[in-house]
Amino acid sequence: MLDSITRFAFYLAQFPAPQQNAWRTAFAMTYLLLSQA
Repeated sequence: MLDSITRFAFYLAQFPAPQQNAWRTAFAMTYLLLSQA
């Protein structure tokens, strides 16, 4: 699960456009919540 999430994070990181900042922020928060579980 975390492996696919990490790959998805790298995928999002390839899009530095401003509209992607919200997606990366939401993803980072989700990733932190899942890693804490």
